[in-house]
Amino acid sequence: MNAPSETILWGKIVKTHGVKGEVLADIYSEDTAAYETLESVFVEIKQKQIPFFISYYKVTNQSKVILGFEDVDSTTAASALVGAALYLPIHLLDEADEGRLFLQQIEGYQVVDERLGTLGTITDFIQKSLQEILVMEYKGVAVMFPAVEPIVQSIDHRTKMVLTLLPDGLLDIYLSNSPTTQDDGWEEIEDAH
Repeated sequence: MNAPSETILWGKIVKTHGVKGEVLADIYSEDTAAYETLESVFVEIKQKQIPFFISYYKVTNQSKVILGFEDVDSTTAASALVGAALYLPIHLLDEADEGRLFLQQIEGYQVVDERLGTLGTITDFIQKSLQEILVMEYKGVAVMFPAVEPIVQSIDHRTKMVLTLLPDGLLDIYLSNSPTTQDDGWEEIEDAH
C-alpha cells in the first residue's frame, strides 16, 4: 500500500448509484475522461488508504463519475463507502492535472515566497466565478491571493509546499488592516470608565 505522502486527494464518494454496488464520486480533475483506463484507487476507510480495483468507470459530467469496484456488488456494500475520500498515486496524475493546482486539498501546505521566505500555511480555498483564491494564515491574519501564475509559482504535493511570488506590499495591506494593528478606539472607551 502506498504511504499517504505518495498519494494525492482525487475525489470523494458522494452516494450510491443503482443496485449493483456502484457509487457516484465527485472528482477534483479538469478532465475526468482522462482516467477511464484507471485500474485502481485508494479509498480512505478509518483513516487508512485501502486499494480498490475498478471494474466500471463512467463519466457523467465534467466533475462526476460512476465507479464500480471489484468485490463491491450490493447497495449495502456501496453505502459503507459513501463519504470516503479517493486518492491516486501522484505518478498516475494525468498530464493535464499535473499542472493543475488541486486546490481543494492543499489546506495545511506551507507557503514559501521566493523573496520573503517561509510565510505561513494555507487555511482555505475560495472558488469565485472567474478566479480561485487561496487564503494563508500569516502573523495571525488571513491573507488572500489569487491562485494564478506568476503569484503561485508551483505546488509541490510531496513536500506540501506552495512556492509564491507575492506582489510587493500585499502583506503590508493585510497587516495594516488587521484589528490587532489598528487603533479601534477601545483605549478611549476603557479610559472613560
